[in-house]
Amino acid sequence: MCLVHLVFRVHADMEVLLAGNRDEFFRRPSAPPAVIAREPAVHAGKDLEAGGTWMGRNAHGLLAAITNRYSTKPGGSERQVPPDVRSRGEIVLGLLGHVDAESAAEWVDRLPVARYRPFNLLFGDVLRFYYFSSEDGAPPRPLQPGFHALSNSTLDDHAWPKVARSHAFFEANRGLSGEDYLERLQFFFRDATPPDSLSTADRNEEIHGAMGAVMITTPEYGTVSSSIITAGGSLGERYYFADGQSLRGEGNSGDLGPYRLISFDD
Repeated sequence: MCLVHLVFRVHADMEVLLAGNRDEFFRRPSAPPAVIAREPAVHAGKDLEAGGTWMGRNAHGLLAAITNRYSTKPGGSERQVPPDVRSRGEIVLGLLGHVDAESAAEWVDRLPVARYRPFNLLFGDVLRFYYFSSEDGAPPRPLQPGFHALSNSTLDDHAWPKVARSHAFFEANRGLSGEDYLERLQFFFRDATPPDSLSTADRNEEIHGAMGAVMITTPEYGTVSSSIITAGGSLGERYYFADGQSLRGEGNSGDLGPYRLISFDD
């Protein structure tokens, strides 16, 4: 996932909103949100190649999302990883096996991060939310109430245009009702406008041109899905999802738009 929004305890109609776009190679298969684990039940999409997930929630009200971590500088490189590197998607699945944010934070702090390629995490519940990066050498950091945006750099790095645009979006729309905010947010996540006319030669530097847009649309790589999860407040527990084909306007269901409200009744 390459852009995540967190609205934490600053909107009257929702105690938490965790939402974002997942960017990936189109050839990599995935499944839409479903119950993918039990005890506790985990509601999330599934990466069918490696078996993990990029974003989800569990029955205890714990929410989590992960992004890859890249350098903010052109030509920057990731640290070396061992040949038996593990999938970062398993981290979110393991995290969502916990009952609350505090126990999840303790688990994350003990992760063998060297076994994974670099990553960022946002996770928590209506009481506490945390940010963690495998590259910071620090335990999960508790967040104060507010708005945060995360892409493939550090949290709230305004050098990334999609992060700066995210903060501007929140400030422009924070006074709306929860329902109206969700409607505007769905349009925001479908914005493929490049921040400039420059090209990005390195896929790991999603800053310029089509790769710097909120919704990436290139021939082989781009936004493959979008998710919006709410918890608490008058909106309650909701989970919206749109696949990449629908986001690009291919096969939309009329006036309903590309996002659909997921039900996990089983």
